[in-house]
Amino acid sequence: MDEIECNAKIRSASIYMDGRRLTFMIKVDSGRGILGIGTYNLSPYQNDDWMPDFCYFVERVLRLAESKSWEDLPGKIIRIKIANGIVIAIGNAIYDDWINIKQTLYPDHIKELNEVS
Repeated sequence: MDEIECNAKIRSASIYMDGRRLTFMIKVDSGRGILGIGTYNLSPYQNDDWMPDFCYFVERVLRLAESKSWEDLPGKIIRIKIANGIVIAIGNAIYDDWINIKQTLYPDHIKELNEVS
């Protein structure tokens, strides 16, 4: 899988309810077109186990974008890693500091997949 790494400017960011699930969408302009990062289920469990992963994810995105609030994300510059047309990681524009989206939001699921392999 070839990965592309590039700068991107955040155009919009939202956290919202999609039916019964909490999700998010961050739209970025990478100079290669507008890409959407999101629609992941932020509340995948039927109990409170999901909350620490969700809080950690939101905090990491804010820190990577050097933003104080989700509403202030538009206009911020970040780095993104793209694989097969999908943004798989978000990084700081200057420092080598990254967050893998799926591994952060679904650590138990990723662990289970790795154990099966």
